[in-house]
Amino acid sequence: MTAAGIEPNTETFEFLVLALIRLKRYEDAEIAYQSMQERKVEPSRDILFHMMKMYLILKDETRALSMVSLIKERQFGIDIPMINALLTYYYTTKQAAGIEQTLNMMQTENVQPNQITLNLLMLIHNQQNNNDALQRVYQQFEQL
Repeated sequence: MTAAGIEPNTETFEFLVLALIRLKRYEDAEIAYQSMQERKVEPSRDILFHMMKMYLILKDETRALSMVSLIKERQFGIDIPMINALLTYYYTTKQAAGIEQTLNMMQTENVQPNQITLNLLMLIHNQQNNNDALQRVYQQFEQL
């Protein structure tokens, strides 16, 4: 593209990064993301979200949380798919502190749970043998 005098933009990089992640070519996705940064192309919310999910798959929590920070800095907004991805990661890695931080973020950002969130919370509270919390989640299910 650049040889033809066409500079890649956010949409070009979004297509590339998301395609590479879907193909599980994580190193190439990271190279594309770095190239985007070097060219001073602003990442879209989708790029940051998918990079976060990729880092969670790779068990690189630090980099995943750096994507969350960028999403907040750019005021893209924290949403329920992001919360669910973080809760899933912390549940599977058995990190109670990460679960608590994610639930706090959910409250701070005023993100409402969906059925997936409530399913995850039931799994988490069951894993922790927290029957009171399980009952509260069950009551939330009834409100859906």
